[in-house]
Amino acid sequence: MKAGTAVLMFTVVTGAGALSAGVDVARAQCKPLCERQCDAARDLCKGQADLQQAISGSQCQLNERMARVTCNQTLASDLAACAPACGAAQVQCQHDAKAKRDQCFKMAHETRDACTKPLAAPHDQAKHACDATRATCHKMCK
Repeated sequence: MKAGTAVLMFTVVTGAGALSAGVDVARAQCKPLCERQCDAARDLCKGQADLQQAISGSQCQLNERMARVTCNQTLASDLAACAPACGAAQVQCQHDAKAKRDQCFKMAHETRDACTKPLAAPHDQAKHACDATRATCHKMCK
C-alpha cells in the first residue's frame, strides 16, 4: 500500500512537472500573442474611457449651445422692446441688449468650462487603470 502510494505520488509529481514544463513551453511560444491580446484589451479599455469622456463633454457642449439659443431669444425680445425708442435712446437700448447677450454667452461658456473641467481627472485615472491592467496581464503571459 505504501509502495503504491509512493509510486502514485511520484507519478503525480512527475506528471505535474512535465505539465508545468509543457505549459512553460506553450507560454513561451504564445507569449507574443498573449501580449498582443493584453495590448488590445488595454486599447479597448482606453477607447471606452475616451468615449465616456466624449459623451460627457458633448453633454456639456450641448448645454452651452442650448444656453446660447436662450441668450439669442432674449436678445431678440430685448431688441423688439427697443423698437419704440428713437435716436440715441434706441441705440443705447440696442447696445445694452447686445451687452446683455454677450454676458449671457460668457456665462454659458464658463458653465461649460465648469462642466468639462472635472471630467479630466476621472478620464486620466481610467486610462492609468487600463495601463495597470495591461501590465498585470503582461506578467501573466510570462
